[in-house]
Amino acid sequence: VYIAFYSIGMGPIPWVIMFEIFPLNIKGPGGSLVTLVNWIGSWAISYSFILLMTWSSCGRTLEEVQASVS
Repeated sequence: VYIAFYSIGMGPIPWVIMFEIFPLNIKGPGGSLVTLVNWIGSWAISYSFILLMTWSSCGRTLEEVQASVS
């Protein structure tokens, strides 16, 4: 689900912006930089999501978490 929404949302934006702002002579290095920043950002978002999910459960089972929410 995350990959699907990311692919139609924020995923392609760096490449669209890259083609608009970089001149032709630095599109190669600029593309490398955009790719690096995009991958690091994706990793940080994924890692923080996993970290928050494990932190919110605190060793409880799914049923215990669901009971505390509702």
